[in-house]
Amino acid sequence: MLLLFAWPIVPVVAFLIWCEDGSPILYRQVRVGLAGRPFELLKFRSMTKQAEAAGAQWAQKDDVRVTRTGKVIRKLRFDELPRSSTYCVVI
Repeated sequence: MLLLFAWPIVPVVAFLIWCEDGSPILYRQVRVGLAGRPFELLKFRSMTKQAEAAGAQWAQKDDVRVTRTGKVIRKLRFDELPRSSTYCVVI
């Protein structure tokens, strides 16, 4: 149900990211879920392309690597798009 409301926003966010910093717009991130099972998460790119050129680092408050669009989508928690195939209910 939530996806129906969020779906119209997806192309707008993608266009804003592309206008501000070009492509790629999305990237994949592997996380660890229930029972240590890894799952893949699609994320909108909220940092500049060269954000981790010197190696991975934790984001700081007011990080200069975060784009203007990235600040908004992070604040609204709209930067992460879990793949529907990774969801399962364990009873």
